[in-house]
Amino acid sequence: MEINIMKIKLLLCFLMISSTLFPQWSRTNGPEGISISSLTNIGGTIYAGTSVDGICVSNDDGLSWIPMNTGIEAYEVKSVVSKSGYLFAGTFGYGVFRSPDGGQIWYPPTTGENLGVTSMIVSGDYILVGTISKGVYRSADNGDTWEPTILTTSSISSMCVTGELIIASSYGYTYGSTDHGENWFYIDDLEGGGVLSLYCNGDLIIAGAVNEIHRSTDHGNTFTTIPISFTFGIVNIYEITAIESMLFAATSYDGIYQSLDNGTTWAPANEGMGPNDARALVVSGASTLLAGTNYTGMYRSTDFGSNWNKSNDGFPAGSTIATLLANGTTLFAGTRGDGIHRTTDNGISWTKLTGTNDTINYSAVQGMCIKDNVIYAGTRLQFSATVYKSANNGQTWARCGSGIPSGVSFITGMATSENNIVASTDEGIYYSPDDGANWYLANAPTQHVPSISASGGYLYAAVPGIGIYRSPDNGVNWIVVLQSPGGDYMEVASIDNYVFAGTFFNGARYSTNYGSLWYTSSGFSGDASVFALGPVGDGMVLAGTDQSPYWIYASFDNGISYEPYSDGLWKNSPVESFTVNDSFMFAGADYNGVWRRLRPGLVNVPTEPILHHTFHLTQNFPNPFYPFTTIRYAIPDAGEIKLEVFNISGEKVSTLASEYKEAGNYEVTFDATELSSGIYFYRLETRLSTSVKKMILRE
Repeated sequence: MEINIMKIKLLLCFLMISSTLFPQWSRTNGPEGISISSLTNIGGTIYAGTSVDGICVSNDDGLSWIPMNTGIEAYEVKSVVSKSGYLFAGTFGYGVFRSPDGGQIWYPPTTGENLGVTSMIVSGDYILVGTISKGVYRSADNGDTWEPTILTTSSISSMCVTGELIIASSYGYTYGSTDHGENWFYIDDLEGGGVLSLYCNGDLIIAGAVNEIHRSTDHGNTFTTIPISFTFGIVNIYEITAIESMLFAATSYDGIYQSLDNGTTWAPANEGMGPNDARALVVSGASTLLAGTNYTGMYRSTDFGSNWNKSNDGFPAGSTIATLLANGTTLFAGTRGDGIHRTTDNGISWTKLTGTNDTINYSAVQGMCIKDNVIYAGTRLQFSATVYKSANNGQTWARCGSGIPSGVSFITGMATSENNIVASTDEGIYYSPDDGANWYLANAPTQHVPSISASGGYLYAAVPGIGIYRSPDNGVNWIVVLQSPGGDYMEVASIDNYVFAGTFFNGARYSTNYGSLWYTSSGFSGDASVFALGPVGDGMVLAGTDQSPYWIYASFDNGISYEPYSDGLWKNSPVESFTVNDSFMFAGADYNGVWRRLRPGLVNVPTEPILHHTFHLTQNFPNPFYPFTTIRYAIPDAGEIKLEVFNISGEKVSTLASEYKEAGNYEVTFDATELSSGIYFYRLETRLSTSVKKMILRE
């Protein structure tokens, strides 16, 4: 009885604080965008394989999307095929998953579970998969077992099938098979062609490479090489598809290209998409195309590629966040490939900041800083970097990179120090004493400088292979204060007199006296890499690492020791950037958007409202969770409601509410202490409406 009373007291304590505190990381609603790895049309249903969120499905020609990834949630899906009533999803590093129910639930492979799948086809009774470094595997029993073919030593980039001919390309050689992969032969015309994508339709075969395609009109017997003049210098052709006689190609920098003459000539068809990194293409109707990009999500065209619009409704917020900047209650997120996004309500809603040119709209932004209420952003479009600034909170932007040479490809970080703005680049450090009008090369190593920070009257810079540099004069002159012969310092951050440095494969360092003396931080494994550091204040420092699943560590003693601090974070979320405001800590994740967590010690921070006067069931938070999670819902009319939890077999494991409720907003905490880890579903049911959502209980 005493134990039960103690549990009740603990639960009551948790209930009292759960409505005002976020004790774990939770995903914000943006920025919009997700990485699409593959697109497949199977009977009118479009399957979008993502880089870290499994599969999303559309049944309305790509207008809206629904996650359908139970069992495959955090994997990169490179290909989806259908055979004998089953769906098969090839993942990058975890083999081929199988679904018997149209993708509702995915089951892991029993063999070949470590295969890095790049492509899949169906040929007769066989399913064949191309892999990284292990050639081609195949299955004759609907995925029960996978066996290698004799083609075992190559990394396969793409496969296609036309009639009895299978073509499998690696980066140096291309192979053919006419007996379902039992035997293979070289296709001599494509030797050394660097083929990345294949399209087969009868006698027409198109192989996409770098800045060129190889075309065959005689069923692969001979190929002709056709160079393509792209806007940018080096462009990969990742996928090719067709609507009737029109061919379309997804490219790495120029979005979508189109050919109206069977692949002889090509021209841009990317209006509304811009110079995007397109990775996947699929036809979804007589004139509808869907294009999946590496950073900005899905685009949709209903006029044969003449015009494109974003179509990300239903996808999770999965932009790659390269840098974060907090300015009071406003938060700016610099992305890879989709410019800058802004939120003024701590991540509840986001706005993409647009400009008058492609650099602002589609650039990678790795560094931002603020001076006199003017925001400066280091931008990069393909391999050309410059600086833009905005004096009106991001509404309009003006270029201000005079003096930064055209050979600078990356601006990796930005900081302010008294009257100077300082930028770290791949060609050294530059500073501007006149609000960005002119830039000058600093007295520092003219090599890649991945990180820069300012505090306490000093600037600090990480220089791989050398160590940490410090500037006492606002970025003009620099001296090394931490040497690392043969080591790679990749990150530096500072607050007051404390300086923190992160390395490749060797943990972190800290200094308590402006970088004069350094010590090794404890708590990391011996080979841990620290890619991001974020001082919070009051002794707390956040560290983004490569230590899956503990992507975030935290120190509460100014960097002396660290401990895992990833509660609630999605299990595939390496973090690239941090920032803080008065209420929250924010983490920018790779392919996973912006996450937030309440700063320790704060109370009475209001939570965002859920929808009023509508039936609404929110996603539980945190998710994944252990052992408590909060579920919020709204009902528009008074009446009987049921809120129940079911396991993956459909068995009810808990009833959270079964009673009469007035119209309004409600919240309940689910205690899963007695349940085993795994996937669960919770269902809200009223007289007129029902909603079901998935949650994950982890150990």
